[in-house]
Amino acid sequence: MTTLRETQDAAVVDVGSNSVRLVVYRIDGRAMTPILNEKVMAGLGRDLARTGALSKDGVDVALRALRRFATLLEAQGVSSVFPVATAAVREAKDGRAFARRIKEEIGFDLRILDGGEEAKLSALGVSGGAPDAKGLVGDLGGASLELVEIAPSGVGRGETFPLGPLTLANEEGFDYGRVTAAVERVLKDARALSKRGGDFYAVGGAWRALGRINIALSNHPIGVLHHHEMNRADVLKLADVCASRAGARSSVSKRPPPSERKRCPMRRSCSNA
Repeated sequence: MTTLRETQDAAVVDVGSNSVRLVVYRIDGRAMTPILNEKVMAGLGRDLARTGALSKDGVDVALRALRRFATLLEAQGVSSVFPVATAAVREAKDGRAFARRIKEEIGFDLRILDGGEEAKLSALGVSGGAPDAKGLVGDLGGASLELVEIAPSGVGRGETFPLGPLTLANEEGFDYGRVTAAVERVLKDARALSKRGGDFYAVGGAWRALGRINIALSNHPIGVLHHHEMNRADVLKLADVCASRAGARSSVSKRPPPSERKRCPMRRSCSNA
């Protein structure tokens, strides 16, 4: 007699620096299938670099989205809910007050991830979809970049850096020279970047935006970002295009040609962050 396994539903609520997302998974054994995926662009971290606090407009948008998420979860009978927050809530001076408000008004008990936890969870998401992954995972959110080494044997200790579209922009927008200098200054002592070899696994919406541009530039026949791969030459070309579109003069194309092709898979973490 065959016994049918019972499936169950579980949800992740991800309060990020730029977006607020709900993903509901149907779990059957070790298989997880997303059955609902909603995202609202709140921009919680858009004022973080200037004020050190969450955006007031972003807070209003995020609270409306979270109330809707709670209603959807109740309607679907999903009781296993894992609400997490990342860099903006973690770094903002009013971040914990915002988390308390969510708990009191909506009922989500928000877990504020530290940078190491965020990096590790991103890497575990990659290894869940690609067990043979070996190299470096880079999770680029609105307000932070997490780097962590990954191998079939497990994941390394993660590092987090205050780099992201929201933290690098100012009221005048992006200045190529200023942004380049800021990135180089922050990453000069990054432990993970001292290693060589392996692939780079790009996680997060900012990378996906670059992936879309690369697909358009290369007239790629398949417009699917998940598992989309770029080699080093593709990345350098993309950097030049982005720099020129910003009105900047880039020198990256003057670098010596790569001696070997490097893959850059555009992979998503299990929470599609």
